Amino acid sequence: MQEPAPPRLNMHDVLHSVLETLNFDRGIFRTLLDLLTRPRTVIETYLFHDRSKYSKPTTLLLLTLAAAILSCRHWLPASNSYSPNLFLTITASNEDELKTLALLREYDDVLRLLLVPATSVLSYLLFRKQAWNFAEHLAFNAYILAFQFFLMAILVPLTGNQYEWVAGVAILGYHLVTYQRCMNGPSLLTLLKSFAVAIGSSLIFLAIFYPITTWLI
Repeated sequence: MQEPAPPRLNMHDVLHSVLETLNFDRGIFRTLLDLLTRPRTVIETYLFHDRSKYSKPTTLLLLTLAAAILSCRHWLPASNSYSPNLFLTITASNEDELKTLALLREYDDVLRLLLVPATSVLSYLLFRKQAWNFAEHLAFNAYILAFQFFLMAILVPLTGNQYEWVAGVAILGYHLVTYQRCMNGPSLLTLLKSFAVAIGSSLIFLAIFYPITTWLI
């Protein structure tokens, strides 16, 4: 027996879906606010208690990615350098390198999605005592990257030419503070491991995609 067709989609359904996504009690605004003020609560609630209270990490990641892309395309000035983070900067010195950097900058925000698995591999290896499986590390790091995209989206129009340094400090700072809060409690060892995850994931990112973009040109 054929199942009945669902009701026709109308504007009320569309508006309800948008408002449900933006809902302050459990939508993206609540998730972003709590990721700023109490990230451990967000992570532990989503992983171990109630996954309906906050936006899913993949949904939040894609929405903040879109916001970061729009912000960067509109506000970010052209440059002859590319900085995946505060410490790793590539500067172009010839025409081929300029083309490579242009490709990296053009697809930078989308390529950064691959930092989620790269970061998760490192956090899984360095924080084994946390007793999280790899999928839980993926969700954890997706939330972190989503908030970093949000920071990028709001800092680009505010900082202009100083964006890369200001955003780099803010993004790294958020990464370190969140790891300190969520991984085994604050300690020097946790700080050093968190720093290693941040730098190591960016090195993996560059080791894979800088040769590929060079080959493409």
